[in-house]
Amino acid sequence: MKPEGVDRDTIRLIRTFNRQLLRKLHQLNRILSGTELNVTQESILCEIASSRSKSWPQLAESLLIDKGLLSRNLRALEQRHLINRVRNKRDRRRCEFILTQAGKKKAREVDDRADRQIEDLLKSLNASELDPLVGGLKTYGHIMGLHMETPAPVHIRPHKIGDASYVTFLHGILYSREYGLDSTFEVEVGREITEFVSQFDPQRDGFWIAEAGGHVVGAVVIVNRKRGLAQLRWFILHPTYRGLGVGRELMTRAVGFCKGKQYKKVFLWTFDELDAAIHLYRSFGFERREKKTHQRWGRSLTEERYELNLQGGTQLSRT
Repeated sequence: MKPEGVDRDTIRLIRTFNRQLLRKLHQLNRILSGTELNVTQESILCEIASSRSKSWPQLAESLLIDKGLLSRNLRALEQRHLINRVRNKRDRRRCEFILTQAGKKKAREVDDRADRQIEDLLKSLNASELDPLVGGLKTYGHIMGLHMETPAPVHIRPHKIGDASYVTFLHGILYSREYGLDSTFEVEVGREITEFVSQFDPQRDGFWIAEAGGHVVGAVVIVNRKRGLAQLRWFILHPTYRGLGVGRELMTRAVGFCKGKQYKKVFLWTFDELDAAIHLYRSFGFERREKKTHQRWGRSLTEERYELNLQGGTQLSRT
C-alpha cells in the first residue's frame, strides 16, 4: 500500500534514485579503496576519527554494518595496531575504540585520498551542472534531517518576512516524521502563526529565528496574552542542530524577553513525548501544572501545560 498523500510516480522516482545511487557508491568504493585495508576497515577508521572514540553499538548503527562483520574488522584493525580498545570512564562495563597514532595517520591518508578521487570524479562537470548537484544534495539532506556535513554556524535573529512559512514547514515535516501527527497539525500551525504575525506587537510579542547557512533551522515565539501573562509557542529545532546549545539559546532569548517586558508568568503547552524539550523547559524553571489525554492531530496524545513564575526572580539552571 502506498503512503497516503504520496503519488506512485514519486515513490518510483525515489526507489529508482536509491538503486542507482547505491550502484554508483559501490563502484566508487571500489575505486577509493587504495590501501591494504578493505573499504569497511577504512570506513571504521574514518568514523572513529570523526569523534575521537566510538563504542561498538555506535559504530554498528552509524555504519549500518552487520555485527559479525564489524567484529571481524575491528579485530583486524587492532591486530594492525591502528585502534585500541579502552574502557569507558563512566561505565567500566562498556568498551570504546580509539585511534592509535598509526591509526590517526592512516585515517588522514584515507580521507585525503578520498577527497582527491571525488575531486577527479567531479572535474568533468561544469558550474551549471555542479551547482544544482550540490544544492540538491544540501536540500535533500536538510529536509530529511541527514547529518551530511558539519553543521553551519547558527545565529539567532528576529523574524522577518517569510519566516512564518518556514516555521510552519518545519513543524509539519518534523512532527509528522517523529511523532506521527497528521496534516491537521500543520494546517493549525500555519493558520495560527499567520494570525500571530499579522497582529505582531514588537513591544509585547517576540519571534526569534535560528538560521544556519541561509536556512531557518529553529524558532521560538512569545505571544502576549493578558494581565502580565505570556505564552511560549512554536519552539522547534531541526534535528541536525539539536544537542549543540541552540535550543537553550532560543529559550534564553524568549525568557529574557519576558523578564525585560516584566511579564509575571509564562506558560506553554507541549506533549509528554517531547522528553528533550521538557528537560530544557524544566531547566529554566518551568513546572507542570496541567495534564490531559485526548484525540488530536490524528492520534491520541497527552498534552501538558508548563508555567514559569517570573515574579520570584527565577534563576536559570544549567543542568
